[in-house]
Amino acid sequence: MRIDNQFLTSINVRPSGLLPRPTKVARAKKASSQASSHTSSSELAQIFALVSQEPEMRADVVNRAEERLEAGFYLSPEGAEQAAQAMLAADE
Repeated sequence: MRIDNQFLTSINVRPSGLLPRPTKVARAKKASSQASSHTSSSELAQIFALVSQEPEMRADVVNRAEERLEAGFYLSPEGAEQAAQAMLAADE
């Protein structure tokens, strides 16, 4: 079986060797967009320090949920609605 590009030229697809070279302006734009996405290691260290200060499990939230469970709050339509809304909002 032989494969050639006889149909590719009709849909304006060029072989890879015939692609136009990027201009200096295009290369400069690409370089500046790559540089702007960089986050310095000092910024990351500061973010990690802030995150590590937060507990993995917030006792106040767990206690509040436990109290609501014991009181039957989540068995009411209002409680179920509020819990569902909170779960949906957590994904956003």
